Amino acid sequence: MAQPRQATPVDAALERPTRIQEVMAQRRPQVELVVRQMVGTIVDTPEADDLGAVADHLRDVGQRLVATRQDTGLASRNKRGTSVRAGCAHTVRR
Repeated sequence: MAQPRQATPVDAALERPTRIQEVMAQRRPQVELVVRQMVGTIVDTPEADDLGAVADHLRDVGQRLVATRQDTGLASRNKRGTSVRAGCAHTVRR
């Protein structure tokens, strides 16, 4: 019986910077847009206004950015399971 091939070990310390660069390259336009919106909110808010509302808005903008990252990550993953369509489920007849 043939032995399964062993995967080449990957050095996580070397792979991490590469993955960071790839994600940054993908996300740079969105990140710059979000940062521009955040800075615009800060600039447009008079100093006398409540900073709590500004902080809430900035948090919401940041959370939306994270949500888009999660959606993209989920969409890019392969579906797990079998590649064959499931058959009909039979019900019990009484």
